[in-house]
Amino acid sequence: MKLGYTIIYVSDVTASLAFFEAAFGFTQKQFVPTGEYGELNTGETTLAFAQHALGNSHFPEGYVRADQSDKPLGMEIALLTADVASAHDKAVKWGPCRSTHLNSNLGGKPSVIFEHPMAP
Repeated sequence: MKLGYTIIYVSDVTASLAFFEAAFGFTQKQFVPTGEYGELNTGETTLAFAQHALGNSHFPEGYVRADQSDKPLGMEIALLTADVASAHDKAVKWGPCRSTHLNSNLGGKPSVIFEHPMAP
């Protein structure tokens, strides 16, 4: 078994894809023309975004929306790079995100943690 997808439910799939393309250099793998779902080329595990309507159909009892939470969700997406500082600067330039832990040490490697890069 292997991890195949991480799907993030968002209000605007197109904007979420655009942010990750501009800020981190990923390219689109798949995009549904209705705008309800899209994927990025991120390596072996696919990072995908889907509209909240799809999330509601998958979780009929409800779920916590990132764009409606005062606190970060209890999950992270870890992107690997050799140049953390440049990646940080580029991400802040392109997106509605706030870094909380520049130069944190995740697993013995320099890293930066962003809160809600895809919200709203």
